[in-house]
Amino acid sequence: MPVLAFYKHIAILASIIKDGHTIILPGEATLAYHNSNSRFLPYKIAIINRKLYVEKVFTADLSIKEDDEILAINNSSSEDILEQLLSRQVREGNNLTYRFDRAGTHLVAMESDFAFIELEADKFNEYLKEDGIENILEERTKAGLLGKPAREYYKRYAKLIVQCGDRVDNTALRIAGFRYEIVPLANPYSLKTGDYLDCKLLWEGQPVPHTMIKVWSHVGNRVFLQNIYS
Repeated sequence: MPVLAFYKHIAILASIIKDGHTIILPGEATLAYHNSNSRFLPYKIAIINRKLYVEKVFTADLSIKEDDEILAINNSSSEDILEQLLSRQVREGNNLTYRFDRAGTHLVAMESDFAFIELEADKFNEYLKEDGIENILEERTKAGLLGKPAREYYKRYAKLIVQCGDRVDNTALRIAGFRYEIVPLANPYSLKTGDYLDCKLLWEGQPVPHTMIKVWSHVGNRVFLQNIYS
């Protein structure tokens, strides 16, 4: 069986295991061959409502433009492509379905268990740069550890604001009590187009200055990433 055909079979395990840090990749030789010889799609693709759209164009050929919907690639329909991608998507845990029994704003909060992750030196250093964790990168530099792998002990905090019906209240402004937490100063569902959303960043209940926060904004069929500081 060819290597890629075998990989397509075992990659499905990643979505079954439901561990966001378990990633199944082809062997180094296969990756190196395709990085050198394969042709890659010169577009950044966005998946919105189970449809494929062009988010960015990386070619001089502008016959396909940003925000165009992709119906098929190499005679494979977008539905078939999505099915293949989603069946091999790395994901965590089982989905939970919940029905809210009253109108208004609801706040869903989640605190994960602690977990470990180990990364090679270059990947860990790049992760620190990308996420703005300069203090740890500086400590690794001073200790001469930039060339050594690292093991991180971490947990995740997540908050989801859900609006049911038209009645808007201040539930979104409540503090969940996480050790690290972002708290909006206004209900996002009360804002109009063009309004700013102010938030405060808390560490153990106290404001945290000079900390990078990544903000993804969804406008139409496009997603914008901004790095801002508290």
